[in-house]
Amino acid sequence: MEKKKHLSIVIVCLSILLCSIVYLLMQRLSVDSKRAGSLLDLRNLDFVQIERVDHSIKNEKGNLIAITYYEKPVLTGESDVHAKISDYFKNECQAFFFGETRINFDGERKYTNFEEKVIKSNLELEEHHFYNTVDTEVAFCENDILSFVKKTYWAVGGVEPRYEFGVTFDMHTGELITIDQFIDLDINDFRKIIGDFASDRLKHWDYESKIDYLQETLWNMDYKDYEYYYDGAAVYILLHNVVFSNECYELRWDLKTGDVSDEYVNVK
Repeated sequence: MEKKKHLSIVIVCLSILLCSIVYLLMQRLSVDSKRAGSLLDLRNLDFVQIERVDHSIKNEKGNLIAITYYEKPVLTGESDVHAKISDYFKNECQAFFFGETRINFDGERKYTNFEEKVIKSNLELEEHHFYNTVDTEVAFCENDILSFVKKTYWAVGGVEPRYEFGVTFDMHTGELITIDQFIDLDINDFRKIIGDFASDRLKHWDYESKIDYLQETLWNMDYKDYEYYYDGAAVYILLHNVVFSNECYELRWDLKTGDVSDEYVNVK
């Protein structure tokens, strides 16, 4: 009889303990789910839509002569963070057509100047169009990080610059993430690694005359000035005009090994 009584007490205690554990787990899951609400949404890229804002130009005959557009990411849903990121691209899109963003090609890339240049140059550009475009892609979307790469193209005869720009967001806050959030190095050490690698490349290609300009440019840049995008394993550092004229030189920094490489791995 005494044994049954003790057994009953043990069972009751275990039941209470089990209920307490379940309650604590439910509380923890509730807190985590609130914090990771954006992360759960990130499992499905349907919440990111790329809308093309097209301001292409036609001549008096109604024929297309110049293609100009900006591909604008729009994050759907009622999240304040989604709205904040959407507003970032909305503002950049509006500014792009007036040449007021970092992704614009020099001062001449203002939309009004571009339009005037197109119309005054040749109204019969029906076979060889002028271009002023931004194509946007999602580079990474997971672990509370959302990263985009934007590819720009400018062509009005002569030089045709092709650049890439990156932007990465913290999905908890909607704030931009600078590259030093991924690379834990003193800025001077970071500059030296990037500068030494790119300088070696220039030597291989007999472009040693560009090295001084490259080094000067890098040493005048802070972490916040570096263009990059992130793919989950590496950051891709985007350098404009310091290695190739009117082109983007892309360096891959492996976040696990710290190795730096580029697409010209077989070039000696």
